[in-house]
Amino acid sequence: MHTSETNNGTVFIHNSDMSGNVEIINSKGKIEVNGNDLLQFVAGYIRGVRGSILEQATTKEILEGKYHD
Repeated sequence: MHTSETNNGTVFIHNSDMSGNVEIINSKGKIEVNGNDLLQFVAGYIRGVRGSILEQATTKEILEGKYHD
C-alpha cells in the first residue's frame, strides 16, 4: 500500500497499480472508491482538457506536435 498526501491535507491510501479500493481521508472523514473508477474519472478530466487544447491548436501545431497543455 502507498500513501500520498495533498497540500490540502487529503490522504490517499492505494495499491501502486490502483487495483482494489482507494481510501480517501480528509477532515470530513473517510471514503473508499474503486481505484479503476477513480482512474476513469481522472482520465475523463484529462481527455476534456486535452480535447480543448487540440480544438484551439492550429493545423501546423497539431501536425508538428507543438500544442501544449
